[in-house]
Amino acid sequence: MTAAAGAAAAAVGSSTTHEEQDAPYGSPVLTPAQQKLAAKLKRAEVTAPDYTIRRRKLLLLSVAQLYALLGPAGPQDALIAVCLLASWNPVCTRLEHYQLQAAHYELQRQAAAAKHAQEGGGPAQNGDNICDGSGSVELGADASCIKMYKVDGSESRELQLRYGFRSIPMFLMFFQGRLVSAGNSIRSRDEFLQAAAVGLAAGRRRDFLPEGFKFGAGGDNAMLDSITKDMSLLG
Repeated sequence: MTAAAGAAAAAVGSSTTHEEQDAPYGSPVLTPAQQKLAAKLKRAEVTAPDYTIRRRKLLLLSVAQLYALLGPAGPQDALIAVCLLASWNPVCTRLEHYQLQAAHYELQRQAAAAKHAQEGGGPAQNGDNICDGSGSVELGADASCIKMYKVDGSESRELQLRYGFRSIPMFLMFFQGRLVSAGNSIRSRDEFLQAAAVGLAAGRRRDFLPEGFKFGAGGDNAMLDSITKDMSLLG
């Protein structure tokens, strides 16, 4: 190789290396059109998505943990809402993910809003089953007095025998360890919030279900009856 050819090759190599170092995407070097697009992308402003996931998972309890929660050491001015569900049941799965988790989020949201209002000196209303413009049940400060939990229906044989139910989902609501409401007709977020508000008020009035309450034959099938008319919970 002549000296002139060597110098030319070195110049080309030097130029290519310099271009590759400047190219953010390596080799081969971007075309002018690609470089223009890359420059625009660099200047683009990236903003965080402006949305909130309006669902909160329910805490899973064993039956033993539930009994401890319902004992003397448990909360005294609070409704314990127990949702008996099973992951293998499509009705339970859909109801939990789309309605009950939304109800759990709404309780936490309203409780936080009421606490903020109280700390700031603003008015905080107690729930008298007030509804806002969207139809959502507004509980105010009472939202913090409603605690939602999940119990695996597949492992709740003891509860089934005690209360006589045979189908799930099933909802048992307790106040100071005593049953104030039981049934499986809840199908939406707002139906749960409404039922919880009624249950909390009943507990505070000491209006409990009879000791030793059990469902009669076929008395726990309200959910199953409703599904025959509306298949949305299975869709």
